[in-house]
Amino acid sequence: MTRIEANDLFDIYGGLLTDRQRQILTLSIQEDLSFGEIAAELGISRAAAADAVKRGETLLCQYEKQLHILAVRQQVLALVADQPALQDRIRRLYATGTAELLID
Repeated sequence: MTRIEANDLFDIYGGLLTDRQRQILTLSIQEDLSFGEIAAELGISRAAAADAVKRGETLLCQYEKQLHILAVRQQVLALVADQPALQDRIRRLYATGTAELLID
């Protein structure tokens, strides 16, 4: 999984994780810390940090495999590739969950 994919999945499904999983993946995905840096930050072993990141990323992938939200978003954006204004409105819709953004 690329860093961009991980970040997209975390943005979509991060709310389904426990607080601890979210904390660890925030440090890994969003702050780009190494396993050693995460371990030092949280007072855990490097192996525990690596395991937690891998488990969290696996969960994000499982959520996507079941729900397909990222895949749908990518397909929608591809369909409107030649309409940047509409793409922007769709991105804001996904980011905020506010359907009013699509209504003129």
